[in-house]
Amino acid sequence: MDTHLHSAPQLNLNHKPLANAALLSLIAILLIPSPLQAQTADIVATPLERFEVKPSALVRYTELDASVEASQAATVAAQTSGRIIRLYYDINDLVSQGAPLLEITSQAQGAELAGAEAELAKAIAINQEAQAQYQRVSTLFPQGAISKGAMDEARVKAKTSEQAISAAKANLIKAKQTLDYTVVSAPFSGRVSQRHVQQGETVSLGQALFSGYDPQSLRIVFHLPQRLYASLDPNTQGQFSTFVNQTQFTFAHATVMAFADPVSHSHQVRLSLTQHPELMATLIPGQWLKVRVNQQATTGLLIPKSALISQGEFTGVYLFNGATLQLTQVRVGKTYHGQLQVLSGLMSGDNIALDASLAQAYARDKNTADKRSPQPMEAN
Repeated sequence: MDTHLHSAPQLNLNHKPLANAALLSLIAILLIPSPLQAQTADIVATPLERFEVKPSALVRYTELDASVEASQAATVAAQTSGRIIRLYYDINDLVSQGAPLLEITSQAQGAELAGAEAELAKAIAINQEAQAQYQRVSTLFPQGAISKGAMDEARVKAKTSEQAISAAKANLIKAKQTLDYTVVSAPFSGRVSQRHVQQGETVSLGQALFSGYDPQSLRIVFHLPQRLYASLDPNTQGQFSTFVNQTQFTFAHATVMAFADPVSHSHQVRLSLTQHPELMATLIPGQWLKVRVNQQATTGLLIPKSALISQGEFTGVYLFNGATLQLTQVRVGKTYHGQLQVLSGLMSGDNIALDASLAQAYARDKNTADKRSPQPMEAN
């Protein structure tokens, strides 16, 4: 019986040059790593920095709503009547102390001033005649040429004429002041916040004209509940602070009203911004912000924000369990100096990945590598 040996088919590289070239190109492409594979390899090769969770001192605080107001603000009202003939400033303008804000017609006030000056001149003339008459009577009375009644009458006229001069001078001062009121001036340097009148409008005595405030006298005002007022320590400074543009400002001094509001039963607190001029330059009256009231210090666990990963409503960290990473759910609370307070999920001494995004990429790459690794074949 003949035995036929069948050899395996061999690739003939001598008769198909085009196919050989295509095959070599395919082998070269398969051997070159893709950019994604190279990036994954770099991530895996990068060592993960660890962060050890330790107890830290935490200052408990309560956030309250506060508003900014000016301690020096006023509304200028008309002190005389007339028609507005000129306006010098408008809303948002900066005004220097004593600068004219508006001008009112002054014909009536000028006439009143002229009348007051005439009354003063008349009173002076009458007084001069009365004083001269009194001097003559005083000379003749000792000689018996003048009766006592005439002497008393001359004395009364002299005295009355002197009082008439005083009254005329007072009326003159009043008339001059009324004339000055036709030009309304700024009581202090500041910014115009509201203009209540228009040019050409007739105003009466007491009517509001301009409102303004001093931008260098701002303060923060809020109301402190009685439960927090009872826990304040008057000997402790820096119990109040605020955050503006991610910068914390602590107030060493605060004015806390000792009496409570009868409606809200809270105590008003005023924080002067003169302690922080750079903060005063960024705030305006009426602006709202948050104020923190520090309370008793406690201890807790803090982790950096970079270690936290959020996926929908899930928040967690990558916990080192020996040589492996384990995604662990945690619950976080308030922020203290840029770090998050851990309420549950971690214990003191735990080590977590400092960079959650890098740890996530590392864990994803490791799982992919495990799936691609050949599995041991089961024995038949």
